[in-house]
Amino acid sequence: MCDSRKLGALGMKRAEAQRFWNTLRKQPARKIQLRKIAYESVVGLCDGAVALSNPVTAIAGLNGVGKSMLLRSIWAVLDPVAAQSS
Repeated sequence: MCDSRKLGALGMKRAEAQRFWNTLRKQPARKIQLRKIAYESVVGLCDGAVALSNPVTAIAGLNGVGKSMLLRSIWAVLDPVAAQSS
């Protein structure tokens, strides 16, 4: 048997996703290109840098290696106010 409430919720999620992508497509393209990330004095890491080829299409790795931290760090540099408030 099919639960109509689950189908309704799934339809809403699809509608929200579609609205999100439509809104994103209408926004002007950003001219930011990230080519290198350098870090120093980060707890648990030696000083270093990560070179990024253009365009970056994926950041992959095992659990706990820092993928999310890398993205949060990039976000904090690009939009520090928004990054602090979340």
